Amino acid sequence: MVKVTLGSDTRSLALFLLFLIVIGVVLAYVVHPEWFQPKPAVVVPTKAVADITLSIANKFEPDETSVPSISIVIIEDDGKTVHGPYELSSSVKSITIPKVEFEDIDPETGEGYFYISVTHTDPNFYIDYPAIVDTKSRVQVAGYLAHEVTVKVTGEKFEVSLPFIAVPVGSLSDAGHQTFSGSSSGTYAVINNITLSAHSELRGPGTNDKIKLVISINASGCYPIKVLWDNTELPITNMTSTYGSPTYVVYLPPLSNPEDDVKAFWYTIYWRVEKAGAYSITYNYNATNGLGEEVTKLSVSIVAS
Repeated sequence: MVKVTLGSDTRSLALFLLFLIVIGVVLAYVVHPEWFQPKPAVVVPTKAVADITLSIANKFEPDETSVPSISIVIIEDDGKTVHGPYELSSSVKSITIPKVEFEDIDPETGEGYFYISVTHTDPNFYIDYPAIVDTKSRVQVAGYLAHEVTVKVTGEKFEVSLPFIAVPVGSLSDAGHQTFSGSSSGTYAVINNITLSAHSELRGPGTNDKIKLVISINASGCYPIKVLWDNTELPITNMTSTYGSPTYVVYLPPLSNPEDDVKAFWYTIYWRVEKAGAYSITYNYNATNGLGEEVTKLSVSIVAS
């Protein structure tokens, strides 16, 4: 067994390094004593007041005066105290509501809440809510159907900003729906083109705002078997039993066009023809207007064989 011992030089070096460490700690305490103090617990107020600023802007042209008029009501967390209604419009794009009270503050998270009820009647604009507004559910409070808004209470007096975005509802145009013809049976791939108006969006009645494309055929023997949108296959649902005639439904993605000119969109649809004949095919593109109502934005009919 080999026994290893430290030489005097090594021990001296170790003691010197230890001395430097001690000196460093002492100097740090003298210069920055706050480093060694326990952090005080964050005190969550039991009551608070907030100034809430409401605003509205056009999504594609923030400086544009073209925004719809919307009416907003704020209800405090007691479910009784009502502020408003306040009107935002092209002439009044921002307004501050002072001293909205918070009494039901979570002592652990420091979060408070209030309710907001928004009314607008312009079908030509969608209204996008601020992210802190719970748009997935609504509750009846103080006579209003309202959304809950959760905020971080940062002190006994704080500020909240609620920016609303007005999105123009777009219009669709037919940029080319292809016909096809051939033998008595076979599969045909055609490309359909649609265009969306400038500085606008189009959202549908489907899940995740998908646009509902309803495809109607005047007779059996010809039907769609596949739709490709950006190389992604979209499901086709046979709705013949519902509509009473050969009908198929496909949900297309919502459309957005921030450009200054119309924007083209296209997709490929594959048709299966099982017997000869002249087939009248109609494409109906259904979306929602700014009030959430389903409307047909474009209807195109072709004849194929």
